[in-house]
Amino acid sequence: MSLEQIGLWVGFILTLFVYSYVIGDSIFYRLAVYIFAGLTAGLVAIITWDSVIMPWLSRVNGGEPLVLVIVMIPIVLAVSLMLRPVPLVSGLRKVTLAFIIGVGAAVALVGQVSGTLIPIVIATGTQVNRNLITGLFGVLVVVSVLLTFQHIANRSNDQMVRPSPVVRGMGWLGSLFIALTMGTLYGAALVTALTIFTQRVGFMLEQIRTLIGS
Repeated sequence: MSLEQIGLWVGFILTLFVYSYVIGDSIFYRLAVYIFAGLTAGLVAIITWDSVIMPWLSRVNGGEPLVLVIVMIPIVLAVSLMLRPVPLVSGLRKVTLAFIIGVGAAVALVGQVSGTLIPIVIATGTQVNRNLITGLFGVLVVVSVLLTFQHIANRSNDQMVRPSPVVRGMGWLGSLFIALTMGTLYGAALVTALTIFTQRVGFMLEQIRTLIGS
């Protein structure tokens, strides 16, 4: 039996383990989940070692003192997170967490602005130039969805704080567009899941046919 056949049979058995969750939370399902989690953790560890740690170590060997200091900073911060029970490094651990949260927020903000907001604005303006009706509809969708997430309101004569009727109407329209989008995405995800399910069922039937034929 070749390695490819062994891999196919292992995948067949693990697929049965996962499908055993239909009849209840069994040891077979947990075993499949543990194997998947272990393989994922091992893959991440290998990629981290090969793509991050090894390049750092190669820079340290024969590098300048400034390069050594820059390379050692992330290592020290990572070690401070692993030494959580030690009270002496609590201050450094807080600095590390603040640094991670700040960098993550900055990267997310820049990514959203440069990768989502600006392309939407450019695409909307381009569509207006190409087709006026379609472009105006795109502008309506974008503006109404953005107004859905704004909470600016005015105080009325009865001292109640309410948004203006225009903002309320545009917010309702934006909520409708969001619901339609979420429904479409859910439908696409459901079709994808059914496609994967039918492929796995076909794989299992093929393995059973091979077993009976042999």
